[in-house]
Amino acid sequence: MPDRVVCDDDRAGIVHTEDTDGAGGYEAIDGGAAYRISKVKLSFDYEYDKNSSSYTASGAAGQVKRYSLYNLAMSYYPTPASRVVAGVTKLVNTSDNLPESQNTYIYSVAAYYSLSKRTTLYADFAQLKNRGGSALSLGGALYTGSIAAPNATSRTFQVGVKTYF
Repeated sequence: MPDRVVCDDDRAGIVHTEDTDGAGGYEAIDGGAAYRISKVKLSFDYEYDKNSSSYTASGAAGQVKRYSLYNLAMSYYPTPASRVVAGVTKLVNTSDNLPESQNTYIYSVAAYYSLSKRTTLYADFAQLKNRGGSALSLGGALYTGSIAAPNATSRTFQVGVKTYF
């Protein structure tokens, strides 16, 4: 890795779909940038999702789901084969029919070690803290939130091996 500042992983994207019956659709805007200074990489990402589709289980007909996600992460590369990542995400839910904006914070830390170009060992921990009455959880229910109680904290820990074929 170079010992100078390097602009890395800049990205942006827009998705727009409409239901065939004209009743709704889905929109997403995403953008981010990462900068690397020697063995440290800092990254920021923003995403906005709006789902008004009548073909999903997003809620009552005509209800619009809106989420903004702000991600900030730092990666450290102590050796060419290893990486440690820490991050924080703020999710702001401004969907229809909410008494107030519901905020959720996700904190995470992960470690990776490459055994080869195709195989990596990993361990990660994440904690989600609901605020403002939100009831989201980690592990598959981030947007629908049917697992956690309002204002509850959810945690997950994973250890594994990732292999690319």
